[in-house]
Amino acid sequence: RNGFYETCDFWSPRQVSRLVLPRVDEEARLAHSLGALVVYTACTGIGPLLDLYLASEIDGIQKFETKLGGQALEPIASKLAGRKCLWGGLSDCVDLGQSTPNETRAAVRAAVEQIGPRGFILAASPSIKAQRPVENVEAMFDAWRESCAGTALLP
Repeated sequence: RNGFYETCDFWSPRQVSRLVLPRVDEEARLAHSLGALVVYTACTGIGPLLDLYLASEIDGIQKFETKLGGQALEPIASKLAGRKCLWGGLSDCVDLGQSTPNETRAAVRAAVEQIGPRGFILAASPSIKAQRPVENVEAMFDAWRESCAGTALLP
């Protein structure tokens, strides 16, 4: 479910609660009745909505930004990790675009530590751009493999 424009960048928490999430919850209940899950796309402006997301019927949040727009990973992880699937963890602009490979590795380790290895799909928000240094993208995947070594996540 694309909620990219259904965040506090555009709406107040009260508006999201009254006008957006009832419809999203209805869609999620329908999806669940058919055996499907609902992942909600939301990038920035989600900090004030974390409690609402937690109480909602959605199963996961994807493409959430972790560095831009005054948003940080820690509050998102503290509120939602282990309760909703989190699909993200890195900032494409900062962790891949403006960092060194070692800084990218550190960002991956921090994401895995804060979110945990289960219910977490590591990704860069909103996507990995072609112009990003390939060394940083490789560092992201290498650090993920290292973080998951010895778990059931990797053979």
